[in-house]
Amino acid sequence: MRAAVFLLLLGNLALLGMLYRDLQAPQAPHQPPESDSLRAISHGAGLVGDCLVSEAFSREVEARLATFRLDIPHTFVVRYQEVSDGWRVHLPSTDSLESARRELRRLQEAGIDGPALATGGDPSNMVSIAVHADQADAESVSRRVQALGFDAQVSPRRSREPGYHLVLQAEEAPEHLSRYGWTAEACSDALP
Repeated sequence: MRAAVFLLLLGNLALLGMLYRDLQAPQAPHQPPESDSLRAISHGAGLVGDCLVSEAFSREVEARLATFRLDIPHTFVVRYQEVSDGWRVHLPSTDSLESARRELRRLQEAGIDGPALATGGDPSNMVSIAVHADQADAESVSRRVQALGFDAQVSPRRSREPGYHLVLQAEEAPEHLSRYGWTAEACSDALP
């Protein structure tokens, strides 16, 4: 047991060493993109004027690891973006919770498996029938439910996911900063 724990610890240290070495590797020089739309505006975080914003990291830990590479002042920012998350088959939203419950009971009595009542969010008082990754599958379910006399609809299912970014003062950017797909923005737009 001790040997297994020791090997696991040794493996983790080796992985951390490789990540640190990769972050310290020299990169090709980077020229920040030119933009006339950038403007100098003071911001409470101390960054003013032109900023560089990294491409989104999908996980916070990746962005945190990237900060080890930066030896200049920078800020860590989380921006949410809307992403497509499949296709929802549903009945139209109703005016009241009770009418949505009636539609739910009718679907269950018609033998439709798995409908659920969505009472919060936008839209509210909606009966959700199914969620599919593929639009064709969702359309097929919708046609089956419509054949039973229901007004089934298909709409994209959206969710908000975080993107983790690094923001730094453009004129202080070191030459080895070509990594992470930087774009220029006004610091006032880049920071919350």
